[in-house]
Parts: sequence; structure tokens; C-alpha cells
Amino acid sequence: MPSTTKEVSVKDILPSDVLKMTDTSNNKLVVLKYTALLCNALITQYLNESIARAEQTLKIRPDSASTKERLEHLKLGITKVNFFFETGRKYHKIIELDHQGGQSTHAFVDKETGEVYKPASWKSPAKGARYNLLDEQSRNNCLLRADWAGAYLYK
Repeated sequence: MPSTTKEVSVKDILPSDVLKMTDTSNNKLVVLKYTALLCNALITQYLNESIARAEQTLKIRPDSASTKERLEHLKLGITKVNFFFETGRKYHKIIELDHQGGQSTHAFVDKETGEVYKPASWKSPAKGARYNLLDEQSRNNCLLRADWAGAYLYK
């Protein structure tokens, strides 16, 4: 059976004291928290979209055992696709792990300013911030529109 990854909650990524943090004087910790929340939103959106697609497939092919099994796994939060981030000198790099084990850069988040950028390459962001995780309205818009394929990163 192929290996699967389970959805990782933000609680698994960050210590609980960081998640409960209400002091916003340390921007780096706040950006770290919201970067983890963005990864969680991407995983959740991927699972929800995949569940909807599997349910549509079952309407067309109700006897598909593989689709039924996939749907069961998805409803448990089990998927081969995952989003996580690595911290570099200037940016948190959000990485997508695809169902075949390949990795691609999904987005960059500036560690100081909280600005979210689409990637220009594996190593660098494109010009022009798309969102700012330190601005409540921009952050909420980012988390609401976040999708695993990255369409929310295009202007």
C-alpha cells in the first residue's frame, strides 16, 4: 500500500504558547503562526475539494471500490498531498508535497513583514506581494481564498 500522510494540525507544527499568543509585538512569531495557519488552510481546502470530486465520481460510477476507499481516506484527513514550510534567511517557503512525492514551491512569506508572494522559482519569490499576514483584512482574505493550486496568488 502506498504511503500516506495525515493532515497535520497547526497544534502539531507550533508550540501551544505560540498559538495562544495575543502579544503582537514579536512580528516574527506572529508571521510564523500565520504561515502555519496558511499551510493548514491549504491542506483543508485540498481535502474538501478532493472529497467533493470523489463524491461526484461516485454519482457517475457508484460501484467504484477505489473511489469509495479514497473517499473514506479523505474524510479521515488522509492524503498523499501535504503543505509545509521551511524557514530560510528572509522567507518562509511554503512547499507542496504532491501525491507522487515531488515537491514544489507554493508561496513565500516574508519573515519580517508577513507579505505573501507567489514563487518565481524554487528559490525566489515573484515581485509584488499578494497578501500581508500581519494585516487582519488581508490575512482573512488570504486564508479565505487560499487554494491548493495557488490561483489565489495571481492578481
